[in-house]
Amino acid sequence: MRAFPFAVLERFSSEGWPFPVNHAQLAKFQRNKRRAPMPIAFVLSKKNVHSRTVVRTTIKRRTLEVLRLIVTKGAHVNSDSVIVFRDEDVGYERWIMKDWIYIYYPTLEMYRRPFYDVIPALRDALETIKSRAQQMEISWQNVNMNQGPSGAASSRVLPMRRNGPTSTPKTSAGRRPRTNSGHTPNSQPPPATSLN
Repeated sequence: MRAFPFAVLERFSSEGWPFPVNHAQLAKFQRNKRRAPMPIAFVLSKKNVHSRTVVRTTIKRRTLEVLRLIVTKGAHVNSDSVIVFRDEDVGYERWIMKDWIYIYYPTLEMYRRPFYDVIPALRDALETIKSRAQQMEISWQNVNMNQGPSGAASSRVLPMRRNGPTSTPKTSAGRRPRTNSGHTPNSQPPPATSLN
């Protein structure tokens, strides 16, 4: 399982589409407190998973069910391979990163593995992703704080160095004359590079 921030995804306008987005219906869906918003995409190819559609659909449905048990009920597996529910592990903020999309690459093993084997694996994946994503967001905030008001990173401006007090003479065409070595007068040749 992987995760990417929404900033990586390109936003497009839906005004020119034949079926525009119903923003009122979308806002109503977002206000539903019984639903935990988790953008997730499944990569289920025939080559890597299975050629039959029913198998791939079952894998997707089982994965979503395990995620629901973890996020909404705090599902956990004890030492006796029994699924128990923890109230302290319930909540969207506990497992899911806001404004991130999750990409899941399931395998054929997901089709037959019992829930008490899948739950610990997905719990570890969600915890690892959230920990690393939080570290990345903190580093991005630090970079933004170090940037100047123009958006560019703050750096020390160095004065331009001139080769000499006098300006280089120019030809009638407005170009600087070149010597046999290809360098303009008053300029230093590049240092020699040793291959030894």
